[in-house]
Amino acid sequence: MTRTFTIAIAAVLTICMQAQYGQSASINNSRLMRFQTASDFNFGCSAPGCETMTDAIAYTSDYSVGVVSAVCQMVDQDFLEWKFVRPDGSVIGQVDGIWFRWDAATQCWFDVNGNTGACGGGCWTFLEGYRTNCDETGAWTAQVWDNGSVAVSLPFTMTRGGPLGITSPTDNQLFQLTQQNYIASDTVPFTGTTDSGSSINWTATLHYLTSGGYGGPDPAARTFTTASGAEHDETYQSIGGQLRVTARTTANGRTLQDCVTFYVEGPETGIPNPTITTRLDTLYPQSQSSPSGGTPNLMTGVAMHESSYHQFLRPSEGDADLFNLYSTLGIAAKWPYESQGNGGRYIGLMMVQTTNPDAWNWLTNTTDAINLFSGTVSPNKMSLAITYENYIINGVRNPKIPGHIGLRSLTSVQRENNALVLYSGIGMVSDLATTLTRLYYAPVCSSGVVVSTNKGLECHGGSWNWVVNDQPSGNPDAVNYVSGTSPPGVRNQLQ
Repeated sequence: MTRTFTIAIAAVLTICMQAQYGQSASINNSRLMRFQTASDFNFGCSAPGCETMTDAIAYTSDYSVGVVSAVCQMVDQDFLEWKFVRPDGSVIGQVDGIWFRWDAATQCWFDVNGNTGACGGGCWTFLEGYRTNCDETGAWTAQVWDNGSVAVSLPFTMTRGGPLGITSPTDNQLFQLTQQNYIASDTVPFTGTTDSGSSINWTATLHYLTSGGYGGPDPAARTFTTASGAEHDETYQSIGGQLRVTARTTANGRTLQDCVTFYVEGPETGIPNPTITTRLDTLYPQSQSSPSGGTPNLMTGVAMHESSYHQFLRPSEGDADLFNLYSTLGIAAKWPYESQGNGGRYIGLMMVQTTNPDAWNWLTNTTDAINLFSGTVSPNKMSLAITYENYIINGVRNPKIPGHIGLRSLTSVQRENNALVLYSGIGMVSDLATTLTRLYYAPVCSSGVVVSTNKGLECHGGSWNWVVNDQPSGNPDAVNYVSGTSPPGVRNQLQ
């Protein structure tokens, strides 16, 4: 995981010994030290602020880990560099400014900024360190490089504890939305300890966006205070994603911190299909534009076609690998199911436009979908389908579009099919005249000849009829969305 850090360059202490010039730099007497605050980061500091790491243990709440190195026998342009290697193999080193170069002409060490570090003949003792607050736990290595070669390699272990340590939650821990009908998380316990017994101030910041950057904004960070060793519980409702937690404490005038990152995901077992079916079969018939004589379970087909009844999926099941948890750590978290090909512009069971609640609250997702189809959205897809049907039958004055004289009205089920095409958005454009030719049904003059009159289009010698608009000049992809067989459309996936 990514951590922020600050590089600190320590003062240099002269040891009065005669330098032996003409030989390469010699590094010896190296050892590790740990520091708790910036003020402790000076050579010669004493416990508890600065301690020799005889056990090779550092803590993520220490200020820094430092390498003490005695250097003699310098020659011109000798280059000394300090590196710290994380458990994941990433290196903090020269690019971060932890180095000095010896200039024989001036007999001075120069730092990364070209400033004089220290001058004068003799041997030198350096103390160079890396700030460890909130970095990775695990096996680290501190190194000193002499002119491009490793002169010192000192392993140490970074762990939690010491001045301050978060004991819960743990890094990369997953908490699921299993509560309140699968819209709220399990309880997340926050606990930490301090060796001073001081209280702990917590900040928990949540972040979620789809792989394409849809969603947001992130909620405000949560802040709270606990006593050392005490537990504080939080739950997350209608939201999930990555949570970065920082714990801070003050001890003897020093501010220390520790950090973890954990995640809130969808329910491991998913939302039961019968639970989804019952909700959809209740919401749609009660919506304001649901037609009498329509299809009560129509929305179950939409959910099956759009998401196969999934609000959440794992990357291994075809969803996005948010935060790279699966590719880097093998953690198959269940994220809100994203629409394919556009980075999750649409989300979840019904593939509505992505918002944080629609991503994490399946009840909101289904409510918003049915409101869009036949509910409180104005105009919803059902009412819009009826409007377009009337335009086709009666014509439009502006822009001038002729009607079809004698064309009957559609049935409730047929109107649903037109509304499903509008819900899918397939083939839809802003031009009204074109849109009217891309609905599920199109008017056809059967056994007659189309004649244009000042009242509209007449079918002389025959009659106007509605036909399925699946010809290449119509909208075959939208027709397949509604009633296709391979793959099955909405009508062929009703539950």
